[in-house]
Amino acid sequence: MSEDRKKILDMLAAGKISVDDAEKLLNAVDADASPNTSTESQTKDSQSSSPDFLIVNVEPKTEGGDVVNIKVPIKLLIAGVKLASLLPNDVQTKVSDAAEENGVDLGFDFKKLNGDNPGELIAALSDLKVDIDNENERVRIFCQ
Repeated sequence: MSEDRKKILDMLAAGKISVDDAEKLLNAVDADASPNTSTESQTKDSQSSSPDFLIVNVEPKTEGGDVVNIKVPIKLLIAGVKLASLLPNDVQTKVSDAAEENGVDLGFDFKKLNGDNPGELIAALSDLKVDIDNENERVRIFCQ
């Protein structure tokens, strides 16, 4: 069993994710592990134009620290955007305002997102790169 599959099943067992979420993640891991050779060149072409995954890595520099490797399919984020577009306008405004007040630049206007055209989010994620390196850990967030 791959380490990614084990982590997903451990999160499911611990109640951190739902059965549906675990199924989606396992399908994503399976799809990533065995790409279809007939679509391999198409996949490489699409990777250059838009990312497939949001990656979060945390590497501790001290003993006993937890290693974190998260690989979220962009399609799952798009589904979240579609759900978020169903939120009432006042809630969307509150989210955007709260992000702004806390110094978080979302890279897009949350209030303008709609479920039909997630291109603005994908464009913002394509340029996303966070690299924090301090004495305790290294954190990297990027898309590929």
